[in-house]
Amino acid sequence: MSSSTATTKTFDQSDYIVSSFIAKSKYTIYKATSKSDGKSYALKVFPFQNNQINLDYLNEIQTSKFNHKNIVKVVAKQDQQLIVQSGKKSYASCLLLELAPYGDFIDLIENINIHEDE
Repeated sequence: MSSSTATTKTFDQSDYIVSSFIAKSKYTIYKATSKSDGKSYALKVFPFQNNQINLDYLNEIQTSKFNHKNIVKVVAKQDQQLIVQSGKKSYASCLLLELAPYGDFIDLIENINIHEDE
């Protein structure tokens, strides 16, 4: 696995259309499409905790240092973004991630049909 020292670039959320909900586990993930080139990404939202940037967001940014085919790439980040959910305004940090077309790893292995030799 190679490592990179490049800084993750920031993005302006107004350059993307958030079109649909993808998943919700600990954090919500939406599908976002670039207005400029039509490419789709996953937008992962980390709500602020106690009016501060979420530590999980800071930890996940660290994965952007790695370049490996089995690690979803962090394309860009936004440390502080005003969001509105259910009519309520709050701040969150967001990661723009490479969109994994087959879902997350757990979903993929749950759908594999495994046959055991008897």
